[in-house]
Amino acid sequence: MPVALKEGLAVLDGACTVEEAEPLLQWLRETPDAQVDLGGCTALHAALAQLLLAERPRVVAPPPDPVLAAALASPLAIQVTR
Repeated sequence: MPVALKEGLAVLDGACTVEEAEPLLQWLRETPDAQVDLGGCTALHAALAQLLLAERPRVVAPPPDPVLAAALASPLAIQVTR
């Protein structure tokens, strides 16, 4: 499973597909102070990117792709922290 939902931390690994969007959204809405680790994410479906932009969780590790990392780190999007 490309998305592992742990206590307080969602770890996205490998190619994350649209099928992961609904469970991730539900988890984000049910998890106070949710954190997301994109450090192992090699591909992110647009639906997942959109829900991250909408829900604005704390990202503890950016994705390795510099273009995706920059898009998610823009001032209008989410704040990426290390």
